[in-house]
Order: sequence, then structure tokens, then C-alpha cells
Amino acid sequence: MISVYQARETGRQFCLTEGSDHYKGKIEPIDYMISNGIFENFAIGNIIKYATRFKKTRNLDDLKKVADYAHILSGLEILQKGERD
Repeated sequence: MISVYQARETGRQFCLTEGSDHYKGKIEPIDYMISNGIFENFAIGNIIKYATRFKKTRNLDDLKKVADYAHILSGLEILQKGERD
């Protein structure tokens, strides 16, 4: 039987993300959204979109996108909280 710990660790290893190369040297759209305070709703919308799409496609890349948006959103919240404290 696969344990939750095995599944979590395997999922973490799979979901390591680095962003897209096609924005290197240019402004990242997410940087623009963060600086204008509009990233949170965008991220949550994309998390819902990719999670829903995964149910149809079974494409693991959809879950990777869910994790990436969740990681960025979590990191942003932690960093912003540190700035407020």
C-alpha cells in the first residue's frame, strides 16, 4: 500500500517548478500582477482551472501548474506577512 508520506514526497519531487524560459530577460507577467496587487485572484482562478481540467485530462502537468501557483501564492503571503510585521 502507498502511504500518504510516499505520495507527498513523490508529488513534491514531481512538482518542482522554475517558471518559463520564454520570459527570461523580459518582465514576468506574474511580477507585474504582484506589484499591482492583482496576483491573488489570478492564482486562485488558475488553481481552480487546472484542478478542474485535471479531472478530465489526467495530465500531471495540470497538477504541476496547480502546485506552482500554490507555491507562489504561499511564498508571497509569507513574504508580505514578514514585511507587515
